Amino acid sequence: MLASPQTLDPKAPSTLSKAIEDLLEQLDQLGKGKLGTSLTGEGIIRLETKASVEDPLSWLHTQKNNKKHFWREREGGETIAGVGECLVFESEHGSTIELMLQRIRRLLNNSSDGVRIFGGIRFNLSSDSISDEWKSWKQARFVIPEIELIRDGKETRLACNLNSVVLDKNRSLEGLRRRISELSEEDSNNILESNFQFLKKNHKPEYENWCDNVNQALSEIKSGTLNKIVLARKTEYQLQEAYDPLKFLLRLRDRAPNAYQYCFQFDKDQAWMGISPERLYKRQSRKIETEAVASTRPRGTNNEEDKNLALELLQSQKEVREHDLVLERIESVLNQFCDKITRKSYREILKLRQVQHLLSRIEGHLNPDHGESTLINAIHPTPAVCGIPDEKARLNIEQLENFDRGWYAGPVGWISKNGAEFAVGIRSAQIHHKTLRIYTGAGIVQGSDPDSEWNEIDAKLRNWESILEPA
Repeated sequence: MLASPQTLDPKAPSTLSKAIEDLLEQLDQLGKGKLGTSLTGEGIIRLETKASVEDPLSWLHTQKNNKKHFWREREGGETIAGVGECLVFESEHGSTIELMLQRIRRLLNNSSDGVRIFGGIRFNLSSDSISDEWKSWKQARFVIPEIELIRDGKETRLACNLNSVVLDKNRSLEGLRRRISELSEEDSNNILESNFQFLKKNHKPEYENWCDNVNQALSEIKSGTLNKIVLARKTEYQLQEAYDPLKFLLRLRDRAPNAYQYCFQFDKDQAWMGISPERLYKRQSRKIETEAVASTRPRGTNNEEDKNLALELLQSQKEVREHDLVLERIESVLNQFCDKITRKSYREILKLRQVQHLLSRIEGHLNPDHGESTLINAIHPTPAVCGIPDEKARLNIEQLENFDRGWYAGPVGWISKNGAEFAVGIRSAQIHHKTLRIYTGAGIVQGSDPDSEWNEIDAKLRNWESILEPA
C-alpha cells in the first residue's frame, strides 16, 4: 500500500510555474526509483506540490486538453479542477455497476492517499436501453484525472496521478512530462460577458402533455398505487454556435454560490454539468450525512414577501407531506446500514437564489463494511427525484416521460480511499455541440396542480435562462 502523496516541500508557497517544475522533478525521481512507491498490484501513485492559483475553474478553462473535470463542494468548499484521464471505469449495464464500484474500491485501497475518482451514474439503472444522445455516457462513468489543481480554503496544490502499471512495465513517462509542461499558467480573463444565444427552444413534454402527465399521476395517487412521483421536463435549446462548455459554468457559478458545481467534459464540445443544491450523501469513514430536500416556493421580491413564501412552505399540508415522505424513506434506508441515525435538523428553509425548499439533515454511523457499492444503489433514487414506492414510480416515469433522463437526477460526485461525496444531479444540463438540454423536475403528491408544478420547474430553470437569450 502506498503512503501519502509525495511532495518536495509541502510548506513552501509556489507560483504555478514553480509548481510545474517541482512536479516534473518528482516525476524524474519517480522514474529513477527514488521515491519509494513500490506496491503489489495495480494502484495510483500521486505526486503533489504547493501552487498559487486563485481560481481553479478559470484555470481549467484555459487548458488545451479536451478532457476536463470540475467539482466544487457546496457553500464555496473544496474545489478540484482535473485535466486529462489517468484511468477510466465505465459500465455498459446497470447490473454491473456494483462490480465496477467494487473494482474502484480495490484500486483506491492500493493507491496513494489523496487519490479520488470522479463521475456519475444514470438515473434509471433498471433498463439498459439508452437513447442516442446518452450512449457515449454509458450507464456509469468514473475518471481519475491525470492532473489536478486543488484549492481548499486558502491553500492550492498541483497534483498528478499515475497508474503504477506504467512504472511496472517500464513505459516512458515522457507523455505525462509533456502534458504537465504544456499546462497553461494563466487564469482565463476573456469570459463571455454577453448571454449565450439560441435559435430555437422547445420543451419535452410541452405544456398540454405535461398537464396530462400530472393528471395521470394524480389518478394513480388517488387510487393508492402511488404516494408520490417526480416528473421531469427537458428544455432543449439549439444554440447559435458551439460554445466552450466551461463558459456556461463560469457564468452560472455566481448565480448558485451555495450549490454543488460540477462539470464532466469528455470531449471538446460534449459535457454534463450542474449546479445542484442537494446532497445524496457524504461519507467520512463510517460517518454518513444525507438530507431530505423537497417542496418549493419561489424567492420573494423583497424580505417580507420572501418570509411569507417560506411560511407558506411550512404551513402547506401538501408541501409538508411531500417533504416528510422523502425524509421518512431516507431514514428507513439508513436504518438498514447504520447502528444509529440522528436528525440534525427538521423542516428548515433552504434558500437558493431563485427558489426555496424544505430541508431536513440526517446523520448516521454506518455498520462495518458498507461502502459505495451498497450505499449508492440503496439510497438512490430518493423520493425527491423518483417517488414512493420506488419501483412503481420508476415504471410510471418511463411510461409518462417522452425522453431519456440519462444522468439527470442520478448520483454525481467522487470516491476516495476513506470517503465519498455525491450530489443529486439536478438543475443540470447536457451540452453536445450546438445543443443544450436542461433538465428540471417537480414532485407530484395529493393536492398537486399541473399549472403550479409547471411554474415550479420554470422557477428552477431561471438560473440557466438568465444567461440565455434568443439570437
